[in-house]
Amino acid sequence: MPLREAKYILAGLMISHLLAWSMARADETPAPAPTRIQSATERVVVPVMVFSGPDDYLEGLKREDFQLFVGRKEVVEFQLLHNVDLPVQATVVFDHSSRQLISRFGWIKAFIHGLIHDFNYEDVFSLATFGYQYAVVQPPTDDRYEISETLNNLHPRMFASERSIWEYFKRDVRSMSRELGQGGAPPNKTAIALDHSLSDLSRSESPKRILILISDGDENLSKITLDHVRHWGIPIYAVYFPGSGIGERSLFRRGENLEKLAAETGGKVFNVSSVIEPEPIGRRIAYLVRNQYLISFEPGADLSRTKTHPLKVAVRQPETRIDFRKSFRFSHE
Repeated sequence: MPLREAKYILAGLMISHLLAWSMARADETPAPAPTRIQSATERVVVPVMVFSGPDDYLEGLKREDFQLFVGRKEVVEFQLLHNVDLPVQATVVFDHSSRQLISRFGWIKAFIHGLIHDFNYEDVFSLATFGYQYAVVQPPTDDRYEISETLNNLHPRMFASERSIWEYFKRDVRSMSRELGQGGAPPNKTAIALDHSLSDLSRSESPKRILILISDGDENLSKITLDHVRHWGIPIYAVYFPGSGIGERSLFRRGENLEKLAAETGGKVFNVSSVIEPEPIGRRIAYLVRNQYLISFEPGADLSRTKTHPLKVAVRQPETRIDFRKSFRFSHE
């Protein structure tokens, strides 16, 4: 056999062997594992306060004393937490564009002092203001000395501005529109301030989070704003001074929207006057928050991820009044 033909035969045999080996390896290769679909489990936290009288907080309740409903369906699997030592994260926001509030600036500072006086050492506190613009006056801290120094150095003239409220309002609306995307911007400066502060609070790992709004009660919070703000799931406590006025801004209507806001989020409204001492109100809020019941549950997979779902909490105790968060949706949970 000529040498050239022998080389061709040997090369063909080697190629055939390699092809057979490759096909055998292909048969031995395991099939790819099926794709796994993973979904994050979300928990909804519902702060609850139970009263046996107008202001008598009811303590010592157990899980079996509560009922939880999402819409008309009862939620059987839920957890209850009642820990007075659980750290609290609180933000106080006040309106510096209100002449009524600025004239009571000393009262506001005394109120905040009374509030932090009854906070635990692990609790975190921050202070923000809005009106001509939104600003964080005191970043979150648990240092009581730092908070006191900030309060002592605050003065109404610090918030004066030659620019109009409307200029700052338009600037914040443009900024919030970019941040909120399809949701659009809240329609007024109070809502913008609340959204800033609630967004910051939502990053806290503590399940006990509150926002305290100090206002003159003359708010034009619309239903759109209310729907937007309550999605954060953080109780809002409103402290406001009643004033005078006519029509929709009359004495009888002031604070009406704040009442709705507090009721929807599970907070409380305090209607005060210049003769009421500020420290007891601050300590009252600290006491209420420290004694909150926290109900948490995992929403069912059948619930819409885009709609708002009503919540209802009932207590198996006669002659009780309860404040609780009234709704939730998945966007901010």
